[in-house]
Formats: sequence, C-alpha cells, structure tokens
Amino acid sequence: MSKNCKPEAYSQFFSDSAIIVGTLIISITMTISNTNGGLIGHMIGYGFLAAGFVIKSGLLASILAKGDCVSKDQALMFFLMSVCPFIIIVFLILAILYILNSYFNRIVGGKVSKGYKTFSRMFIVILIAQLGLFYNATQEEKYKTENVISPIYGMLIYLLSVINILVLITIYVVLAFYSTDG
Repeated sequence: MSKNCKPEAYSQFFSDSAIIVGTLIISITMTISNTNGGLIGHMIGYGFLAAGFVIKSGLLASILAKGDCVSKDQALMFFLMSVCPFIIIVFLILAILYILNSYFNRIVGGKVSKGYKTFSRMFIVILIAQLGLFYNATQEEKYKTENVISPIYGMLIYLLSVINILVLITIYVVLAFYSTDG
C-alpha cells in the first residue's frame, strides 16, 4: 500500500468524535426516552452517529477509489468487509430516525405499548455493541496498516446488523399497530 492511502487524521478525528458524541447523547437520554426532550435527544444522538459513520464509510470508500491502494482482486472483499458494515449501520440509524419522526407524537404522548421501550433499548444496546466491535476492529494492526477490518469483526457487525434489523422491524410494528391510550 502506498503512503497516501491512509485517511487524513482530521477526518478520522471528526468521524470518531461524532460517533462518541452521538453515543454519549443516546446514553444520557436513554433514561428520559418518553419525554419530548428525551426523544429529541435520541434523534440528535442518532444524527451524530449517522454523520460519524457516513464520514467513516466515505473515508474507506475513498481508499477504495484510489486505484493504487487496493488491488482489483481485493477490491470487492475490501468493500464488503470495510465499507458495507458502516453503510448498513447508517441505514439502520436513518431507519430508526424515520420511525421515531413518523410516530413522534404517539411516543411523546405515551400512547405506545411497553414493547416499544423494550425494543428501543434493545436497538440501542445492539447498536452500542456494534460500536464496540467497530472500535476493537479499528484498534487492530491490520486496520492501522491496511485500513481493512478483519473478517471476524466484519461478520460480527453483519450479524448484529441482521439482529438489529429484526428489532427495528419489531419497533415499527409495535408503533404502527399496537398503540395504547396512555
């Protein structure tokens, strides 16, 4: 790999900072999720997470775009193992933002079943586990030298993404079809 294949340090800093800030905001507002401010805090936290992961996946995609950084034989594997997990996480975050925005009044009004809170917390816990895996993957020597996430971490992030998709579908079903009177 040539020396110009590493992303700029300030770009790494911004993406990591956005992810950390988003995680902190979500963690803090987790206890007040049924209030107007708590739900808005969740949405802001998810926004920071999405921004951080968009920057991170953009950085990795730019490495792929440089022809001398990844061989043509390894390009597909690099994309699947290093870029796709971030893109999937971004889509999960955007989907939860869409769902929260669509059912905002129902959630703030307390007209949701108890299942919403349970599955909402499950979504957050799994997302934080994905963040932990992402952090561990970026601390490995392979990532530091080649910007490639090891296949084990990539597959674990994919597995948690599939589980989180199922949780997200459940959240949607609970909000769409199981409203209560408060």
